[in-house]
Amino acid sequence: MPALLPQPGLLPQRALLLPLLLLLLLLPVLIVCCICNQTSFVALLTPEVDQHLTTLGLIHVVQLGHMPVDHTLVQGLALFWRPETHTFHFPHVGEMTVSLEDVAFLYGLPVVTGRVVTGRCDFDYIDLLSTALPRDTSQEEVENCFREKERTKKHCVKFTKLRKIWKDVVLDDEDQIERYTRAFVLELFGCTLFPDATGDSIAGFYLDLLRDLRTTPSQGVYNWGAATLAALYRGLDTAAINNSAKIGAPWLLLQLWSYARLTLCRPTITDDFSDWGVPSIDSCAPYGRRWTTRHRSKKYEGPGIASGMDYARDVLMKIRPEHVVWTILE
Repeated sequence: MPALLPQPGLLPQRALLLPLLLLLLLLPVLIVCCICNQTSFVALLTPEVDQHLTTLGLIHVVQLGHMPVDHTLVQGLALFWRPETHTFHFPHVGEMTVSLEDVAFLYGLPVVTGRVVTGRCDFDYIDLLSTALPRDTSQEEVENCFREKERTKKHCVKFTKLRKIWKDVVLDDEDQIERYTRAFVLELFGCTLFPDATGDSIAGFYLDLLRDLRTTPSQGVYNWGAATLAALYRGLDTAAINNSAKIGAPWLLLQLWSYARLTLCRPTITDDFSDWGVPSIDSCAPYGRRWTTRHRSKKYEGPGIASGMDYARDVLMKIRPEHVVWTILE
């Protein structure tokens, strides 16, 4: 599945440059990329929790580890995004976009088959959140997990409160393990797959998708990959249309896509990742792990060049076909 739509050279250069120049004349899109650190939950992972994550189709994305979002790069890429086509318009290359193939390789999420990530939002959220908290949690503690101003709206759950409740809790039986797994996955959604604009909370209705942790793949794993890609498109559309300053979206996916597909604005890898995909893709960590391992970050400063987002924009303007990695797997 190619990353370009269409192939370079099929669109007239003049047709590309006009909307691009008009776009760059506007005020820059200043995006505050919201992402949190999930190390407190990862430290408590057990083989039993890993098994539940495997059943849910989420085990590979957990293996990415933690990586800070490069705000400069994300803001620079957002300048080239066109919501009409859901593609980036680069002057010397044409249109490029993040595809389902990229999500599968970079995050290791299911993208082809699975149930649609959708459902209701009219729940008793106290009861729903209780399924992701220790058994002996009081109703007052459950209520305190919600963001105070939004208890009657999206019922967003704060990660800091969630971590505090689970601190020092012993996972001594299957019921407690399942409860902890729901809390872990809820934070995974809010940190990596479906971040909101706050960066420290997640809508509670996602817990409805985690009621049955013993669902086998034959019964239908959710298509997390397609939902994550849709969340990224929505975030980029919002940035392009509304010029919003604080947007929730899986920006880490966009950053990893840029590192994997574009040879400019990428860090220098210090760890060997040449054996990725051997013997099969399913047997190894997702390709995005290549960029979350140790590396030397790109510096957006230096003599005679602009800094920050201006530098990222200027570099992206110079991208040509030889700077594009067309196929991750040869």
